[in-house]
Amino acid sequence: PPGPRGPRGPAVTRTRPRTRRRTRRRTRRRTRRTGRGQHREYKLEGAVISAVSGLPEGGVGLRVLRGGLLYKTVTVTRHGRFHTKLAPGTYTLQVRHSGFANFEDEILIGGASKNIRFNCQLSPTLASGSMRVVLSW
Repeated sequence: PPGPRGPRGPAVTRTRPRTRRRTRRRTRRRTRRTGRGQHREYKLEGAVISAVSGLPEGGVGLRVLRGGLLYKTVTVTRHGRFHTKLAPGTYTLQVRHSGFANFEDEILIGGASKNIRFNCQLSPTLASGSMRVVLSW
């Protein structure tokens, strides 16, 4: 006789339907950080403007030096804007354009902010014996 076990084994009561378990894949986000929470690359952006007219200067040569050696050449748009990515460190920016005095400044890349803004004003070259007085406040 079949009895309480039934013809095919013990009787099993299910309260909910059987569904296949879906396992969630945990993906680790890839970040550009070092062990101490500092970014490996920082975005340097800015503009090159004429000190006299205040208008943007296009066709400018912008060189990034590190340790006195050429590290990167950056393209300046016709609207005077530029952007590049740099690793943390100390760099020298050289800006050269015909008819203007050369501009050079040292910048330090690093810290909490990963976007650094750098604007420079180019001053036109003067004839010999001329003098320019620049006031800033």
